[in-house]
Amino acid sequence: MLRRCFTSQNIKNVNPSMNKINSYLFSSTSKQNDEIIEYRTYTVHPEHFPNFIAMTNKEIHNRTKYSKLLGYFMTEIGGQNEVVHFWSYESLAARQKVREALVKDEDWMNNYMANMRPMLQKQENTIIRNIKSTSLDKPHDNASQSVFLLADSIANNDNTENRNTLRENGGRLIGDWNYNSTDENGLELWHFDNLSQIDNIIPLDGNSDKTVYLKKIMFPTPFSPWK
Repeated sequence: MLRRCFTSQNIKNVNPSMNKINSYLFSSTSKQNDEIIEYRTYTVHPEHFPNFIAMTNKEIHNRTKYSKLLGYFMTEIGGQNEVVHFWSYESLAARQKVREALVKDEDWMNNYMANMRPMLQKQENTIIRNIKSTSLDKPHDNASQSVFLLADSIANNDNTENRNTLRENGGRLIGDWNYNSTDENGLELWHFDNLSQIDNIIPLDGNSDKTVYLKKIMFPTPFSPWK
């Protein structure tokens, strides 16, 4: 069993490595050929949240023709009126080309961006990279009520045991990322078939000597590739 440790802090506060990200991205040790993941978080004005999801569902095809969307989620715990999405790029240069192309796409800018921007309270993003040594799982396609758990990965001796406990309770590790090449801490994304499985790893009485740093519990949007 695992003791819960939820946080609703801003990403830059949860992740102390953020202040090192610029020096990492432009250092000679970064590998330009490695895939990068852009991790984006939007906070939406409460009154606009349903329309934001509906409009994104309608227009997202105009965005995904430029780069690969991995997952798009609605935060249930760990944020209010919030969406989290992950985008894959071959490199920072490739990402910049996508951004430049999007600005020139009149359908995307007029039908989506012009209407979406006033709906937002806040936008955050950062770059993360896959940990290649990790063996990843795949979400179940037939899950009746998929739920995703986003966790800060804290380097310690309990990490392997914590992962085993999550897997024993139905969890599948589908994302394992570092914020930069020198920081041992990172980010994990877990898929569960339903909330009952997560209940099994979050004891209400708090009687546990292990901690998994649960950042967010999220539900996939209808247009999320990861479901």
